Amino acid sequence: MKLEILNTPKELLSQKTLSKSITKIFNGYNISTVNVIFVKNDEIKELNKQYRKKDYVTDVLSFNIDSEDLLGELYIASDYVIETIGIEKYTEEIVRLIIHGTLHLLGYEHTDEMFNIQEEMVQHVLRDIK
Repeated sequence: MKLEILNTPKELLSQKTLSKSITKIFNGYNISTVNVIFVKNDEIKELNKQYRKKDYVTDVLSFNIDSEDLLGELYIASDYVIETIGIEKYTEEIVRLIIHGTLHLLGYEHTDEMFNIQEEMVQHVLRDIK
């Protein structure tokens, strides 16, 4: 798996460290590349309205591309995360959102199983990046 992170916010820890750790936990899944794109609140609101018919800001949106070279793209509203979670838990929440979105790209729906897998992965990444 290759994780491309675009428009990296200054609050985020090393892009290389984060990418390496998240890539490691998805080793064994059939994933080519996932693009993570950080956007402003108004941009994600527009995407949410256009593709989900929801007229509000959200934290993350995932879009399957399913090409040979790209599984999909995740759009994350960095400012919204800071506004709702706070700067203290910012990195943890970004890790959670990247994992959450990637699981959706793999076909997982919101179930207890998905959330259990997600939180196990989050804890693994957090231990790895400390």
